[in-house]
Amino acid sequence: MAGESSRLDLGIPKQLLEVAGRSMARVVVDAAVTSSLDRVVVVTGRAAEEVTASLAGAGAVVAHNPDYRTGNVSSLLCGVAAAGSFDAAMVLLGDMPEVEMSVIDAMAAAWRALRPWAAYAAYDDGRPNHPFVLSTQAVDEVRATPGSKPLWRLLVTDPPHPVLAVALARPVPVDVDTVADYDRLLAREERRA
Repeated sequence: MAGESSRLDLGIPKQLLEVAGRSMARVVVDAAVTSSLDRVVVVTGRAAEEVTASLAGAGAVVAHNPDYRTGNVSSLLCGVAAAGSFDAAMVLLGDMPEVEMSVIDAMAAAWRALRPWAAYAAYDDGRPNHPFVLSTQAVDEVRATPGSKPLWRLLVTDPPHPVLAVALARPVPVDVDTVADYDRLLAREERRA
């Protein structure tokens, strides 16, 4: 969740925008906490105090990344440091509240069954998407890879090892980066209600 939210400005960080009566961040964290994951670490960046307050009582560990402006890798590394020992880490985005518990559980089950170097979700469009699952070896490789967007590059564009595509027969979740994305998310929520 630790980013600048610079592409969407509605006066508050997008993770605090309301979806179904909760902050977008809370929707994502609630899905993760109720899933089969062993533990949930939320990494905050901009507006850390407000995001943390929206997660009160959720049951997740909150770690603040003071270097969030340097990119998503610093947030990933902050999160895995706060997690302690692990076999794999799942990367969820605070601006994709349609990634439900069932998606998280499917990704975790696929990783536990096959133990790939890494995995990504493949929704109805078949394209690589979030969440990602990274083995400890993949996290180490991300840590050692310089440049912009090493996570996407190592998992999708130029993977050094086989990456598992976990097929999920469901529509691609909205990644809220613009006002139009948020409007589309709210319209989909209204149709589901």
